[in-house]
Amino acid sequence: MEVGVAQAVQALQATLPFCIEFATAKATVRRLAEQRHDEAGRVAFARACCHSVVCAYWQSTVSGYGSWCQVRSVPVALPRLCKPEGLVAKALAELLSGIDPLEVGYLVGTIYTAALPPQTRSALGAFYTPPALASRLLDLVEEGGFCWSSGSVIDPACGGGAFLAPVALRMLSSADCDSAEIFDSLCHRLVGQEVDEFAGWLAQVFLDIVLLPLCTAAKQSLPQIVRIVDSLKTQPDRTFDLVVGNPPYGRVRLDQQMRDAYARSLYGHANQYGLFVDLALQLVASQGFVAYVTPTSFLGGQYFKALRSLLHEEAPPVAIDFVSNREGVFDDVLQETALSVFKKGGPENAVSICEIVPSPESRVGVRAIGKFKVDREGPWLLPRSPE
Repeated sequence: MEVGVAQAVQALQATLPFCIEFATAKATVRRLAEQRHDEAGRVAFARACCHSVVCAYWQSTVSGYGSWCQVRSVPVALPRLCKPEGLVAKALAELLSGIDPLEVGYLVGTIYTAALPPQTRSALGAFYTPPALASRLLDLVEEGGFCWSSGSVIDPACGGGAFLAPVALRMLSSADCDSAEIFDSLCHRLVGQEVDEFAGWLAQVFLDIVLLPLCTAAKQSLPQIVRIVDSLKTQPDRTFDLVVGNPPYGRVRLDQQMRDAYARSLYGHANQYGLFVDLALQLVASQGFVAYVTPTSFLGGQYFKALRSLLHEEAPPVAIDFVSNREGVFDDVLQETALSVFKKGGPENAVSICEIVPSPESRVGVRAIGKFKVDREGPWLLPRSPE
């Protein structure tokens, strides 16, 4: 027991210098962004700063693959950073050099959202998912019976690619065919959609990075996996074995066309993530899985009674993890959060409930709570902790 505590303390101490430096640099980026008083200028700065960091990380990460390997063109116009801004971006790039790309993708996402104007971030519902939490949600899907070697996956609000990159790596590690076959299969089975052009670029670039060894072996460049589209209005003409992601949160006003399209899950005010749950039920194949990071308000809120009934009927919950301490896991998330997995056409079995707690080594730990039934009509009353 004492050895375990000592190791945990050492692990925490080892991360402190980086955490302090990164927090300082991110705060500096936020202050620089706030100096731009118009919303468009601040959005442009946020993108330009993150673009500079990502391009530098790309060069340091893929330098061994030859001159043919170039970072994708960014699909939006970017302003030139002034000298102080450029120095901050350079310092951030140097700080992130050598770190795992899944972690870097998340950290760059937190820089981006920190620099965005509050109203823009609210409209996009942009809150990025820590890698350890994304990994836990994918583990829950795997425990439910999902097959990474053959299953198809879509993230309809993929942001900076918090789920696309780890999903791609799981598909890759489970494959047992040659590189060309793996490449073709993966490109067909994995889809991302995102309304924010710059976030979609981030997601695609980090996919390029994690799949670069496969692309090199297959002697092909990765096609565009991430589509820039509003998923609530434009849907793919196919279904998927897994719909996964961290959809945007927040109330939204709907025009009559949108209200009609999602009428079956609406009761009073609409919330973006509730619409994305309904969308997932439309996109997921029979016996497929929906796995989302969302606020817990859908469990008991009056405005979600129609959605709960719909889930109970079409895709009963399989597992729900509650995030007990958001400050130790998320970046700037105030609402209570859950990792939820549902199975389309699945039986109405008891739901497996766990508690997510911060951990010095991995940033999350898991405590099992038990299995419980949920009600079709009323609130889903579930314990948040073993106590």
